[in-house]
Amino acid sequence: MKVFEMLSKFIAPLLIVVATAACIPVTSAPAGTIASQSTAVIGSYAGVLPCADCSGIETKLTLNADGTYAITETYQGKGEPFVTKGSYSLDKSGTVVTLIDQSEHRSYRVGKNTLTALALDGSEITGDMAAMYVLAKVK
Repeated sequence: MKVFEMLSKFIAPLLIVVATAACIPVTSAPAGTIASQSTAVIGSYAGVLPCADCSGIETKLTLNADGTYAITETYQGKGEPFVTKGSYSLDKSGTVVTLIDQSEHRSYRVGKNTLTALALDGSEITGDMAAMYVLAKVK
């Protein structure tokens, strides 16, 4: 009998904790949001991308957890930086980020701490300059 009384002192509080925990609603990010797909892409990326009529485009791209982005592009030797803001999406596989603004959609392949710019049709850029289209994660 004493064993039963000792066990009941431990089991009763445990049951109360379990019952209480079962009543707490579990929340998660809605399906399709950036947070529900991958937090690995969130952060800032930088690099110098090729430019047709300058020595390079200094690029800093920040992807925020709320699905927004800001990209700053400075055409070397051409003046002031251009800043574009908008939203972005991550494909279902978590491998392609697409920047969405009013004038265009740009896509990047997600790598380990990198984003690699894709061609306008979404294909991989190939050739001698392909390695120059990579932005590295800075934070």
